[in-house]
Amino acid sequence: MCGFLKRFSLLLFEFMGLLDRRFGKIRRNRSIDSFKLQT
Repeated sequence: MCGFLKRFSLLLFEFMGLLDRRFGKIRRNRSIDSFKLQT
């Protein structure tokens, strides 16, 4: 289970990187902040 969560979070951050290139860094920073709040 933990391994799956680790893989999923890595994919999530990779996806955030793609969003960063398309939409800019502000959106990525906000999503990272909310991600930190969730964990």
